[in-house]
Amino acid sequence: MNVLGCRWVFTVKLNADGLVNKLKARLVAKGFNQEEGVNFMETYNAVQKLIHLYLSYHHHGDTLVLLLYVDDILLTGSNSSLFKSLIDELNSRFSMKDLGNLHYFLGVQAQTTQAGLFLCHKKYTEEILHHANMSECNHVHTPLPLRLDQVYEDTRPFSEPSYFWSLSGK
Repeated sequence: MNVLGCRWVFTVKLNADGLVNKLKARLVAKGFNQEEGVNFMETYNAVQKLIHLYLSYHHHGDTLVLLLYVDDILLTGSNSSLFKSLIDELNSRFSMKDLGNLHYFLGVQAQTTQAGLFLCHKKYTEEILHHANMSECNHVHTPLPLRLDQVYEDTRPFSEPSYFWSLSGK
């Protein structure tokens, strides 16, 4: 048996406005010590498995939608009394905190407008740019060149791609 070590990871969960919502701690396995052919395809998580669930309920023209991702729930519906009864039922079975109207969920900012719901990844994008030390770079409409025949043709792979991999996992 190949035993993997573990370490504590401490994070600060922020509201969309940048204020501290809660402090979190979790124990994680040092997956970078896994070896191909030994335990490479195994998943280790001492705290919880990844849980996500999407439920949609339709009854006599009314709709309820519940999205569950680990410990975050997004619930919406077209009938306020049906919505309230579901909230009451969930509260009777689970310890829950109602955070009010949707502002931020799984890295997506949400803003209610007269036209509907506006969703964006601005905060998430800003975090990636900050991590990549690119916060002060000039803005462009598209990150791709307009003419592919003018692209610099260096086909050598990056010598250290883990930096770019870390950005994609943010």
